[in-house]
Amino acid sequence: MLRDALRLAVEVKAFVPKLIALALAARLLAEQGQVEEAAELWALLSSYPFVAQSHWFADAAGRQISAAAETLLPDVAAAAQLLGRTRDLDSAAVEVADELDRQIATAAATWTPSPRRPLRGQA
Repeated sequence: MLRDALRLAVEVKAFVPKLIALALAARLLAEQGQVEEAAELWALLSSYPFVAQSHWFADAAGRQISAAAETLLPDVAAAAQLLGRTRDLDSAAVEVADELDRQIATAAATWTPSPRRPLRGQA
């Protein structure tokens, strides 16, 4: 759904939904251990005053991403910040949606269903 929200926001040029979806995607990346990518996205997002001055964005993603980014080496964190501030919002949204597509495809290819347990009273 996040992937679809990103693609739709780009397609219809919906600025605020694009910011929200990217913030949530950045938090997801940080939680998955892709901290450098998350820090890069957060740098892009926080370059917009709407995000930088928002308590909602800070609560939803910013604090978690910033805390995770503290684990990066200083030069890596600085490079992520610089790269993020120079990115285009729409291309970042498309790239993140593509990454989510890859993650979904990988998960689908490696997923194995659990054996079904009989319902209570059935043998």
